[in-house]
Amino acid sequence: MTSAPAFAYWLAGSPTFDGGLDVDRPRLEAHLQEGAGLLAALPPTHARNAQHQLTARCIDEECLAARSLFLARHAGEVHRRIARLHPAPRMSDLLRLGGTLFPELVPAEAPAYTDQASFIAALLADADAGPLIVDAMRAPTQRARRLLDEFQRTASVDLGRARIRRRGSAAHVFLTNPGAGNAEDDVSVADLEVAVDLALLDDEVRVAVLRGGTVRRPGDGTCRVFSAGVDPAGLRRGAVTLGGFVLRREFGVLAKVAYGLATPQRSAPLRKPWVAAVDTVAIGCGAEALAAFDRVLVAADAHAALPVSDEDAALVRLDAEAMVGRGLADEVVAPDDMDLAVGRATVAVAGRTTRGGDGPDLGRLAGLVRARARRLECHQRAHRAEPTMVVR
Repeated sequence: MTSAPAFAYWLAGSPTFDGGLDVDRPRLEAHLQEGAGLLAALPPTHARNAQHQLTARCIDEECLAARSLFLARHAGEVHRRIARLHPAPRMSDLLRLGGTLFPELVPAEAPAYTDQASFIAALLADADAGPLIVDAMRAPTQRARRLLDEFQRTASVDLGRARIRRRGSAAHVFLTNPGAGNAEDDVSVADLEVAVDLALLDDEVRVAVLRGGTVRRPGDGTCRVFSAGVDPAGLRRGAVTLGGFVLRREFGVLAKVAYGLATPQRSAPLRKPWVAAVDTVAIGCGAEALAAFDRVLVAADAHAALPVSDEDAALVRLDAEAMVGRGLADEVVAPDDMDLAVGRATVAVAGRTTRGGDGPDLGRLAGLVRARARRLECHQRAHRAEPTMVVR
């Protein structure tokens, strides 16, 4: 059993980090190991009383604070050592290799999203590492580079969970996961990112459109679903991860849509205007994604469901007019006119100067990483208790 004096003594001995990485690292490791010992001495989770729970929470918070202090001083060097093994590492690479090189900073035990997010956020906030990470996330994927010749030759590529085809100077990208009602997971995001890359890399494309693929309705018929949000089945089977879904979607797919590709061959990002078309529904992260687009069309009978907060799995339903009022959409169109409206929108925005700047500041991005990790933890808790989220 963890005694109050032992806990207080450990807490009072929180290390200071004032040397090089290799000097400070043993101090951190020793402190974390002592904390793990105190935590192990507590009763099992199900048998803890209120005092035990408070002690466990304080131990976790102190360990997180110690890691954060260490990274505040050494984030740049941590990134450099990872980059020696993997040039231009993306966030998923940082988590994977960070867990190997610095297991004390990236705990392997699941879900550990708070620790993983703090690790990425600290690297992202570093003045040297942060811009390199942002550029790595916005660089074209190797898969897209391999498929570019095929897309330029055939004007169409089926990627599995996403599909892209070129019509004239417009690239049309479709999210295609009908088995899950166009809900998203790691695989969906990976395929969608490749489609976005192809649209941006192809010189014949001047404007791009994202639209939901068709899914079966209950009963007969089909409809286009822009995004059904996070796949609850994927959450339960571990197919929705912080690195592969949350960070890749936010800092890869959506950052490329909003701010363009970062390529070493160009001094400025490769940007093109994007149109989003919501035929029926955009749920959760799918609704939030609309903010990245230059123009958003929504069918008159469609709706969005926005997360209440990063701490709540509930959603607020917005009809088409409310979506325009909240700034999620620009134009409400008759459902039968969506194809024509998409065509008009691509002509209207083609060649338009897209948003300026290279994206949000690093401090804001670091905060976004932590917020999205809290959201993912919230989703997991909700789906362990109840397979479907509440829509308010």
